[in-house]
Amino acid sequence: MFSIGKLVMLAALIGAVLLAYRWFHRLEKLRERARRAAAQPRLVTEEMVKCKVCGVYVPARGTRTCGYADCPFER
Repeated sequence: MFSIGKLVMLAALIGAVLLAYRWFHRLEKLRERARRAAAQPRLVTEEMVKCKVCGVYVPARGTRTCGYADCPFER
């Protein structure tokens, strides 16, 4: 027959299984989010400066001359 001790153990076992299922499901969701985030390309931004001669915006690092004689950037 059923006793109180057996019912309590059965309830504890069912609760532990449900908690484990929820934990594994949540962990899988977090892994899927991490996979999606890693798959998305990251946008890279650069600081831009305006050429005083022609008005064109060029990257602040690694700039090249715009072709005008008075260009302030390196050749």
